[in-house]
Amino acid sequence: MWATPYSCPDPTPPPRGNEDTPYEVHHDHPYPLSKAEAERLVLEANGMRVRGGRLLATCALRPTGIYGEGHPLMREFHARGLRSGRRLWRLVSPEVEHGRVYVDCLTHMSVALGPHERLAQLLLLSFSHTSCSGNAAWMHIVAARALWHVAVVEPEGAELMGAEVKGAGPAGEAYYCYDDSPYGSYEDFNAGLLGPACGFRLVGTGPLLPAWVLRVLAWANAALGWALRGAYRPILTPYTLAVASTPFSVATDKATQRLGYAPIYPWAQACARTQAWLRCLDRSAATTR
Repeated sequence: MWATPYSCPDPTPPPRGNEDTPYEVHHDHPYPLSKAEAERLVLEANGMRVRGGRLLATCALRPTGIYGEGHPLMREFHARGLRSGRRLWRLVSPEVEHGRVYVDCLTHMSVALGPHERLAQLLLLSFSHTSCSGNAAWMHIVAARALWHVAVVEPEGAELMGAEVKGAGPAGEAYYCYDDSPYGSYEDFNAGLLGPACGFRLVGTGPLLPAWVLRVLAWANAALGWALRGAYRPILTPYTLAVASTPFSVATDKATQRLGYAPIYPWAQACARTQAWLRCLDRSAATTR
C-alpha cells in the first residue's frame, strides 16, 4: 500500500475531480515527481507473484490536504499568527477551493485485525512520519483489510487480480482519502480553526499582494533556502505557492464502494478536537513568553 499526497496528480481545474479525472500533469518539483513514480510502481506491482507463490495485492491512497492535532503546518501557522498580532494574511483568492481530510498526528490508533494486528501497526508507521489516528489513517486500515482478504483470506480470488480487480475489486487501484470536512481555500479553512480557538483574524477579502510579487518572494525564499542548506525552511516556495493557488477538491465514494470505508470522525468532532489542541498550543505559547 502506498500513500500518495494529492499533489501527485497535478492539482489543476476542473475542481471536484475523482480517481478517473484525466489531470494534465506539469510536475517539476522532486517531491511530487518521486511520489508519482512510486505510485506508478506500486500499482504496476499488483498481481505480481512473490516468494511462497502468493500474488501481491497493492493499492495507492491519496490523502488530500490534511489537518488535525499535531499537524506541523498548523503549528507553524499558529506561531506565525502570534508573531503577527493574531492576524493571518490572505495571499490567495478565496475562490481557490481545496479539500481537507482529518488526521490526528498525536494519537496512536489501536485497531484489532485478529491475527494480523502487526500489519495494522506497520501500516500506521508507514503513514506520514509518525503513528497517526484520524480518518486518513483509518482508511489505511480498511484498505489493508480489503487487500488481505483478496490476497490471503481468499487466495483463489487473487488468481483473477490481473483482470477482475481493475473492474470492481479493491486492489490495483488508487483512492482519494476523504471525509465530510468542508471545502474552502487553505486560508479560510485554517482561519475557521484558528479563529474560534485562538482569536485569530484573517485580514483581507482578497489577496493582499499581487500574484507577481508572491512569485518573486517564493523564488527568493527558495534561493535563500538553498543557500542556507536547511537552516532556513520557508513555507512560501514556488511549489507551495502553486499548490495553494490551484483549486483541488474531490467528489468520490470509490473507497466506500470498493473498500468499505466510512469516516470514523465526523467534521464536528474533528474540528472540536483540532481546536482543543490549538487552545492548548495557545496556552503553552503564552506561558513561555
